[in-house]
Amino acid sequence: ASSSSDAGGEGAVRAGRRRAFGRGSALGPRYTALAVWMGAGLVKVLVVCSGNICRSPMAEGILARIASRRGVEIEVCSAGTFRIADRPAAPHAVAGCLERGSDISGIRSQALTADLLREADHVLCMEVEHREEMLAIEHGAASRIHLLGTFDPADPSPRSRTRSAAAQRSSATCGIGSGGAAKRG
Repeated sequence: ASSSSDAGGEGAVRAGRRRAFGRGSALGPRYTALAVWMGAGLVKVLVVCSGNICRSPMAEGILARIASRRGVEIEVCSAGTFRIADRPAAPHAVAGCLERGSDISGIRSQALTADLLREADHVLCMEVEHREEMLAIEHGAASRIHLLGTFDPADPSPRSRTRSAAAQRSSATCGIGSGGAAKRG
């Protein structure tokens, strides 16, 4: 994932992006505290949802924009547990982020991998089920995985084991049903 303050605008995500961390990047209202908490030095943040076409690309764009505004040096990357690859972000996600000053139109979905989990300093996920899937892939990531809706930068330990209300609202908005499959049509 690659975000920067370039000709595409603050928080723009360049087209042709990602397979892993590695290019420059940037971080937002719940995310503002996260940006401050990260402080000095380059930090790699992985954001995970189911399909990597709605929630995690939105979080990636918002995090990148806020970090850029605050001068926080981070790399943000997103991935999905459904293993959907190379699909663009959902049109309503792109529109919603554009309204907030972040262009995520260049983000393409990618599958969650053990390499992405190993490279990330912090992993923010939308649901407890995502955390469980990540732990099945990479047991050593437990202390770095946080449920986004309950993450407290003052206490970054993974405390919550229940799905947050924010994640439930986001799932409904993005067309993710309680069965875990994306609604089509």
